Amino acid sequence: MPLAGGRVCSRFEFDHLSVHDIAMLHFAVLASGTVDSRVTNLGVNLLGIESLDHDIQALLAKGLGFVPTPPRQTLVSWHKDFVAGLDRLLRSLRLRDYFGAQPYSFSRFRQPNPRWEPSNGNPLLEAALQQVRREALARAANARERLAATYPAGNLSRSDREALRKLKGMDVVVRNADKNLGVTIMSAAWYDNEVDRQVGNATAYRPVSSVPVEDIKAKFLALVRKGTPAHAAGKYYDMALAIDPYLPSFLQQRVWPARRGQYEVPRFYIIPKLHKRPPVGRPIVSSHSWVTTPASQVVDFLLQPLVFQTVPGVLKDTGHAIRLLESAPTPNVTALFTADVESLYTSINLDHALQAIRFWLKRAFDSGAVRRFPWWNQRLSVFAPEQVIGFVLDLVKFVVYNNYFMVSPKRLFLQLVGLAMGTPCAVVVANLHVAWVEVTFWHVPSRMPQPLALWARFIDDILGLWTGTMSQLEEYKAFVAKAYPGLTLTWDVSPSVAEFLDLQISKGRRYAASNVLDLAVHRKRLNRYLYLQFRSAHPLAQKRAFIKGELIRFVRNSSHFDAFLRDVKLFVAALRARGYPRRFLRTSFAQVSYNDRQLYLTARSREQHSGHGKDEAAYAMVTTFTPFTQEVNVRDILTLTRTGMSSFATRFDPTLLRNIRPGDHRWIVAYKLPPRLHQLIGKTWPTAFST
Repeated sequence: MPLAGGRVCSRFEFDHLSVHDIAMLHFAVLASGTVDSRVTNLGVNLLGIESLDHDIQALLAKGLGFVPTPPRQTLVSWHKDFVAGLDRLLRSLRLRDYFGAQPYSFSRFRQPNPRWEPSNGNPLLEAALQQVRREALARAANARERLAATYPAGNLSRSDREALRKLKGMDVVVRNADKNLGVTIMSAAWYDNEVDRQVGNATAYRPVSSVPVEDIKAKFLALVRKGTPAHAAGKYYDMALAIDPYLPSFLQQRVWPARRGQYEVPRFYIIPKLHKRPPVGRPIVSSHSWVTTPASQVVDFLLQPLVFQTVPGVLKDTGHAIRLLESAPTPNVTALFTADVESLYTSINLDHALQAIRFWLKRAFDSGAVRRFPWWNQRLSVFAPEQVIGFVLDLVKFVVYNNYFMVSPKRLFLQLVGLAMGTPCAVVVANLHVAWVEVTFWHVPSRMPQPLALWARFIDDILGLWTGTMSQLEEYKAFVAKAYPGLTLTWDVSPSVAEFLDLQISKGRRYAASNVLDLAVHRKRLNRYLYLQFRSAHPLAQKRAFIKGELIRFVRNSSHFDAFLRDVKLFVAALRARGYPRRFLRTSFAQVSYNDRQLYLTARSREQHSGHGKDEAAYAMVTTFTPFTQEVNVRDILTLTRTGMSSFATRFDPTLLRNIRPGDHRWIVAYKLPPRLHQLIGKTWPTAFST
């Protein structure tokens, strides 16, 4: 490959270039002038709309995650937000001091009271914290005065602001397309017709006049309520208490009769699937605050270990697939195939899903695998396996048989078939159901290793390697279709290449030499590469982090250096088109090296990634990233807090910080983002759907 000055780089030299050098190689062929707006403005898809003003397209092409610079008049509110974040940080220090002498007990189900304060706190610590607070507020006041005179210019042009005004007056829906294929603007008519087409399926959805919320609550309380003089204990209260002391109250948080208004009926919406012909919508039911949500979260927690410790062939992510493919040679592969389960979530037979969960739980108990699950403890040994299985199944029934939702406040439905895609346990239940079908009906394990050399699945996407004849594969496909008609597979078979998740898998030169399949990044044909624009008001660290994440993905997915180079070149071109300066890219690209591929492929726990365990929770300053917090420099406030407390302790009481131990914990800034473009547009639903 030619270098600057015309010299040709040999493959040996090429393999020993740093990522920094590689980036500079490709920067050399890019123009240093203005950004190519033709590339920048691609990526806006129209459904039900013939044409769209250029200025609206240019605005939407920034991406719905684009953060406009907060206007000057919001300075007062951002100052208040900063003070609130500072007070939360100081409160966390008080609580650490108050509880520090007690053994630390972690529970994911504990629901902290954000307004509780220690009644008999340490007065000396309080004096130190108040001194820190006064100094921080003085710095903030000075920063506010400076910023009032030098407030930065906004990152939306006059035409952008006019486009935003026009867009707000249109009856449209604006959403990101499925599979990250760009911003899509849909006419209200197209959106309404697609929603009506989907909920019009009488087999899957039944219209209802009202949602029987109080009946749903009462039935669930009978399962998990604590016994009182007025009520007998719930059927599973003691078992929930044995799993975790906080679990019963967590499960009941949205079902107490007195807590009216603590729930929201889920809303049905669609995400456009542009890769389908014609485009359709992917149905989502947003069950984030429904009465079944806590139970759904608990089901997800209880069943996740079952998927990855008991069920064969389920992939965690792309890295898991790569490690599986590269772990051992696979000779004599005659075909690579992928298969996709059509409309998995909405086609699951709920009774069969319950059978599947019982099947896998019983297998876990029979094999003793359940004792390795994170939620298992000695207190559960007093319960029979069937009791534990019954508890889990009743939680699942509560979730899947109460999938009520609204299309609008006056149009209510009950889902009869399948799972709501927005409920937390949908993925784990779907995984277990498909795994049960694989073992019980498709006989996947019994047909391995020959001629089915590999069958691996990520939720509804299947990857397989075949060593038999093509006619044998066709017979197997026919067998699968007939064995369980409830799930329909769409197959893609090739003698040499397969596209799975974000991988392109092929029989290339590595396979010819060592029978290990070649890997590269799979790029979807409709991908518009609308990366975060550089002018977006995000923290620079966040922009560097996403670039680093993409580069690591390129390294991990590329079994050959030249495939990695191809992706680097495309990435640089896309980033330059999104306004990223070359100097910023040089420093960002220097974070990643192709030589570290094996390191990136190594699965590490969250504690290994962070370097800290549960007992070393970070002290965090949570505030919104704005010109005000930039002017204040929040990291300086963290330094002020640490040094101020240490200085106070040195002067008055060396034991003051024995529970807080500021040197043993990370101190981090956790930024929230100001309103993003999709929030300013406010076109999540068509106008008629809000009535």
